[in-house]
Amino acid sequence: MAMEIGLHFLDWATSLAQILPRTLSTLPVPILLGILAVPVVIAGFSRSGLGMIGAGILTLLTFVLLAQAQGQDSGYGLPLLAYSGALLVAMNGFEAANRRRNLEAQNQEIERLRNETRTFLDALDRRAQVVDMMAAKGAEMKVDGEGTSEGTEQVI
Repeated sequence: MAMEIGLHFLDWATSLAQILPRTLSTLPVPILLGILAVPVVIAGFSRSGLGMIGAGILTLLTFVLLAQAQGQDSGYGLPLLAYSGALLVAMNGFEAANRRRNLEAQNQEIERLRNETRTFLDALDRRAQVVDMMAAKGAEMKVDGEGTSEGTEQVI
């Protein structure tokens, strides 16, 4: 099964390598620049500065390699790899931005739970103080009440 998938992928990659030079040479320059700008745009949406810089450098490298490979039938492998790298860097920047947003949300949730725990512990402390005060007053009343009853018994 895996062997068949590998063979199909190899056939697809071979046909792409044969079609790519003709397709790229017939595309107008503005459309080609638009296609090349996709990784930079993706990295821009991620708001990742490092991702934008990396995608921009690899996109520029792709453009230079495409210009150099113009007219050669077998020279499109390296520009394709550089463009794939630019897409991967852009997607990584997007993933890093998602991780950063998730981390911020987790930190906010942790802070909320800390505040909730602090409020609960403060309330528990106040309740313990009230119980201690009531127990102390109860002990005083019991001591006062015992002293009076003994005195009354002595009088009788």
